[in-house]
Amino acid sequence: MSERLPPVCTADQIRDAYHVGLRIVWEDNGERAVWDIVAVDETTATTRFTAADGTETESTATFEALSNHSAFPKGTTMVAEEFTTPAGTFAGTHAVVATPGGDHDFYFSDAHPGPPLIISSPGSLNQQIERNDL
Repeated sequence: MSERLPPVCTADQIRDAYHVGLRIVWEDNGERAVWDIVAVDETTATTRFTAADGTETESTATFEALSNHSAFPKGTTMVAEEFTTPAGTFAGTHAVVATPGGDHDFYFSDAHPGPPLIISSPGSLNQQIERNDL
């Protein structure tokens, strides 16, 4: 496994930010999907994913595993900056992962630990357009 940078969000930060009832609405190229946090304990969170076509699935993950999603490969460009989404303007971290197929950009909010507010890759712009904790 390649060397990784420290995660943008720690497991403790994510656990403190996640609560039953947290809802995140995503839009990717005009299609909406919803994440609802439906269960939380000391070590895990369960998320119900509702796809644009209405299909629902649930997944339980440890806060450590969720944190590791933001541990990027060494060599990733990390920049502190302010950015704007349809949900608002946020201070945070912009991670740029360069790949042969193009750059992948991840924008994390300092005030809202967890998934990035924007994920941009060649051919895709996936962004949080609504959160009930903003």
